[in-house]
Amino acid sequence: MVGIIGSFASIISLVLAIYFYTESVEIRDLTYHVHPARTAIVGANDATSISVSYKGKEIQSELSAASVAFWNAGEKEIRKEDILSPFVIEIEGKSPILEAKLLKKSRDPIIIDIDDSRKDVGLLEISWNVLEEHDGAVIQMIYASGTKNKITVRATLVGQADISSLKYPGKIRTPSEQYDAYKSQQKLTGFMMLGFGSIMLAVMVWFMWSKVKILEDEWREHIGWRELLMLSQPILFIGMAFYELVIKSVPFPPFGF
Repeated sequence: MVGIIGSFASIISLVLAIYFYTESVEIRDLTYHVHPARTAIVGANDATSISVSYKGKEIQSELSAASVAFWNAGEKEIRKEDILSPFVIEIEGKSPILEAKLLKKSRDPIIIDIDDSRKDVGLLEISWNVLEEHDGAVIQMIYASGTKNKITVRATLVGQADISSLKYPGKIRTPSEQYDAYKSQQKLTGFMMLGFGSIMLAVMVWFMWSKVKILEDEWREHIGWRELLMLSQPILFIGMAFYELVIKSVPFPPFGF
């Protein structure tokens, strides 16, 4: 018994030692996130009287807007001298970046510089004075290509060969898809209420009928306000189901979005 307790205590001590060691180690963890919701300013097949020019030359391609966030997710600060290869944002296909601006930053003392000297080939170089834990910024870009063009970010730091990427696991839904999902959820809720209420009603009717039949007396003598109150609950569920399935509606254009 003593040996088992000693072994168990040794395992716990080892686990705690590893935990406290990992917690005490400070690392750099530069992380970026390309916002999944991009805006199509001008689509490929849009018929519009608006013309967009860049350096005196009319843009014939699509125009899109995107945002890229980056921050230090580690405990150790990231200084300018810790950057071995530049922090670069690149648009797939070397699509020209027409405008790039600092949308926001975590703190005023943080200095963020945007080098757009290579924006004609879809490249931005970002630098900063220092990023402490949770420090970062958001860069907004308008570029001459579609919303499906891939945006890549790369950099190499001291102690971090590849920067981390935070990706959104879900899908950004269109208004039409959101409406369909809401209607499906509404139907599911309605049918669940209808089923639950119907089962409760059947059980309550059976219970009261059995009670009257067993006693073989008038039902008024054995069905009181408690039984009627219990009977009202499944009726309420059925009424709520009727509201969800028949009455309740969401304003939506008949021709969709």
